[in-house]
Amino acid sequence: FSLRYGLGLPLLLASLGGTAYALYRHRKSDLLLLSFPLAYYLVAGSSHTVFVRYAIPLLPFLNIFAALLIYDVFGKVAHLYIGKLGHFLTFKSENGKQLGKTGVKFACIGVSVLLLIPSIFHIISFNRILSQEDTRLLSARWIEENSPSGSKILMSGTYGLPQLFKHRESLLAEVREK
Repeated sequence: FSLRYGLGLPLLLASLGGTAYALYRHRKSDLLLLSFPLAYYLVAGSSHTVFVRYAIPLLPFLNIFAALLIYDVFGKVAHLYIGKLGHFLTFKSENGKQLGKTGVKFACIGVSVLLLIPSIFHIISFNRILSQEDTRLLSARWIEENSPSGSKILMSGTYGLPQLFKHRESLLAEVREK
């Protein structure tokens, strides 16, 4: 659940596809890269309380696997199509030499950017929400400005409550009582 919103659905699917591809490819370097995420997921996932932030250490590895999938699999597919398109996607240097896989690189970069678009929109939206003043501060300010001195307010729980400061009169009354 948290990986879907942390990475975005397209990047998560590419990451899972890249992980499956790494398992299929079965290279030592792939298995080494897979060792930490698998071990970490088994340990963190076996806990009774699993927080969203526990998935953060998995993100770099999942991005590496997405890049592996894009470069290896999509790169091969793009290379086949670029070979058919010929001169449209192959670039030549000043001395007339072809710059080989430049079209494939641009295609891989294009796919990577497309995978990141939903994540970029979520990041911008989330940052916009976080940049606004917190409702706890707004409610505390309203209570302090509008409630008469000495009035009582019932608040239940301990988390997410506004920080209310006592009026001078209520502080003096507490001192007199002691």
